[in-house]
Amino acid sequence: MKGSDNVVAYADSWNEAYDEPGEQISEAAARRRHEAGESYAALVKDGERRIAVASDLGHGVVTVFFLDPKSRWTTKYVFTERDGGGLWLQQAHTREWLDDRRYRFESTTIRDDGRMYAERGVYGDREKEVAEQRLDPATLTFLDEPVPEFGDYRSITRFEREAAPQA
Repeated sequence: MKGSDNVVAYADSWNEAYDEPGEQISEAAARRRHEAGESYAALVKDGERRIAVASDLGHGVVTVFFLDPKSRWTTKYVFTERDGGGLWLQQAHTREWLDDRRYRFESTTIRDDGRMYAERGVYGDREKEVAEQRLDPATLTFLDEPVPEFGDYRSITRFEREAAPQA
């Protein structure tokens, strides 16, 4: 299977606030943007799962949004570029929608030096649980990710990953 077989469309951006793509662009335009490190979005279908990959390699960030049937993201992975090359899964966010306006969330940030910050709660509630700790960086290699080649998002869009430490 060729890597781009599951890409359904490309757009000039992904609007996280509205959970929708920007203006549709051609594969050739998206490839040019990828090679130049400019931002673009790839809309991917993996079985029943719909995914948006927002690539902005010029700023060292690739964000992966896993979408529900209403096109709202339920899981978001934020990868940042590492000094030595490759990407680091620095942030993982989940949302469980309670209704159209409120959701339960968990958010974890893990720096490559082992600093972890996590919070969970319900959007709109004043109180949330917060945890901070220091992890052994040697145990975090599962957060390393290669920079995806254009059109091949199979690795970066893997939903199942080794479990991150729970707060």
